[in-house]
Amino acid sequence: MPLIKPISDLRNKANEISELAHKSDEPVFITKNGEGDMVVMSLAYYSRLQLRLELFSKLAVAQAQKASGDNFITKNGEGDMVVMSLAHYSRLQLKLELFSKIALAQAQKASGDKGRSLNSVMIDLRKKLREAA
Repeated sequence: MPLIKPISDLRNKANEISELAHKSDEPVFITKNGEGDMVVMSLAYYSRLQLRLELFSKLAVAQAQKASGDNFITKNGEGDMVVMSLAHYSRLQLKLELFSKIALAQAQKASGDKGRSLNSVMIDLRKKLREAA
């Protein structure tokens, strides 16, 4: 069950909100005028979130390499180098750009910056991916 608190609690009970975020080890959603406005989380939770994003990014790259049939050149049985077409490399670069933009959008949203919607960013990046193919 998500933890939801009004913004007045953040203003009047900041220490309690901090304690709740640490004890529950979950983000605390702050509402303003009845709508979601920001998220408060412990640094430990935020660090794990960043590591998870990095892991998913690496997993996506590995899956793309496997699907495209890239050749892995190994040294002593350990992956040492990858050989791929320039077109595939370009697509990988676009995917990495996508993950970077997603991470940036999530960080901006977490900090309260409205900016562009994630959906808008995804539409633009999918368009770029199709154009590169």
